[in-house]
Parts: sequence; structure tokens; C-alpha cells
Amino acid sequence: MTGIKRSTMLSLACGALLALALGSVAIAQHARTGGGTPFRVPLVMAYNQCGGTATTEDPAPSTVTNTHVTPLSNPSCVPQAQKRSGANPPTLTMTATGIPAAGGTNLGTVRLDVVDSTPGAPAEDIRITAGNLTGVACNVTGSGISGGCGAVGAGYSGLLLAQSVIRITDHSNAAPPNDVCAVGSGAPPCATGTVQDLTFTVPLSCSAGTCAPVAPTINSLLPGAVKELQRGNVEITNVRVMSPGNDFSFGPAPFPGTGDEDKFLSQGLFLP
Repeated sequence: MTGIKRSTMLSLACGALLALALGSVAIAQHARTGGGTPFRVPLVMAYNQCGGTATTEDPAPSTVTNTHVTPLSNPSCVPQAQKRSGANPPTLTMTATGIPAAGGTNLGTVRLDVVDSTPGAPAEDIRITAGNLTGVACNVTGSGISGGCGAVGAGYSGLLLAQSVIRITDHSNAAPPNDVCAVGSGAPPCATGTVQDLTFTVPLSCSAGTCAPVAPTINSLLPGAVKELQRGNVEITNVRVMSPGNDFSFGPAPFPGTGDEDKFLSQGLFLP
């Protein structure tokens, strides 16, 4: 983790988190639900798109070879291929049995919790949890500033990047912007609005195949990002975990950046 540029590392988990706190204590000036915490999604393996043309999301689609059985008789690609940035093999994998060589289970979740140490009081922070992210195994050998693999099948030690796309609707859209936008005599002006979509990144540190966020909360990752007396509506989509690619290096901010990063895990469901 010391080799990665720290300024860039402060960019994911800030993911949904940073967002939830960019609003005002005033009654919301936008339609909203009564609550929305925790946010929890399971992670599954990311595979290549079957057919179609290359896109940023699917840079190396597989070739159609078969057809799925009815009633879902769509074109299919056999064999399946883990998602990768190009011709190189994916850097990391998990076992087909779901059981790592060292025991345990190939498993992972991402969870975000609004932290309120005083019941009924405004949110103070957002807790980041990458629960049970275990069984991350090496598919190639090599090393770089973000980690390394000494043997195929060994547990990976190094960095991963958890990312999500965030859409924030809050009260802090004044011009010029104000650090605090509250209702009351003499309070600075504020305006409810929706911010352009953002990609947030949270670095995960892995040791022998088990990974966890480098910081437990948004404010410990990016001090002051979540403030009290603020509220906002945060839409979170496209949760994924990126591996560093065959050069085992993430580029400078915004990550990823060296061109061979792989989408390793994606939000989804597994049918046991």
C-alpha cells in the first residue's frame, strides 16, 4: 500500500459514503424515502460479455459458439471467460468449488452503514465493510507496486479497488458553494439539486487472499467528507472490485490507469 499514490487511494469507498453526507438539516426539498441504510450487495465473479462489440465496460467480449437451452434460448459462449482488459489472462481468480486451497469459502460482500452514535441525531460518518472477502487467488505470477503473486493458486497479497457509480441529490448546490447549507436566519443560501454521476473508489488491502478496506469509515479515509447536520439522497450502481492487471500496478488518480486492469468481481447473486 505504501507504493500506491495515497492521494489517489482516497478516491472509492468514498463511494456512496461521501455522498450520503452532502445535504442540509432542513426538511428535504426533494422526494425521498424515510430511510436507506444499510446498503449491502453480494459480490460474484465477473465474466466476459457474450458477443457484441468491445466497450469500456466489456473490452474483450467472447465469441458466440452455442445456444442456451429453452426457454432462455439466447446465444451463448462456451467456454466462459473471466472478464479481462485484453488478450492477457485475468490476474486473479477464485476456485470452481467455492472453497480456497487454504480452506474457508470464496465469498464477498460490500456494505455501507450510516453511523449515528446518538440515536435520533444526524449522521456522523459512513462505515465501510468488505465482508468475508476471502479466497482471492492468483491466476498468474508477477509483481508490481500494487501487489504480487508468487505462485498460481496462492492467496493474493496486495491491493484491489472497490468502485461504484454514485448519483447524489442534496441541498448543497448553491453558487458559490457553501460548506454548510442550513435553514435559519442569516444562513447561507442553498439549493436542492442532483450532481453529475461520480465514480468512487475504495482501496482494499489483501493478505494471503483475504481483503479488507484500508480505512473503516469515509471520514477516516477522507477526513471531513461526511458532516453532521446534512442529508442527501444517494443512488449507488455498478458496484465492482477491480484487480490490478498483469503489471500488478494501478495507475495514478483516477484509478485504474495503466490500461490492463480487470473487473474481478461484480454485484450480483450466486445460485447454489
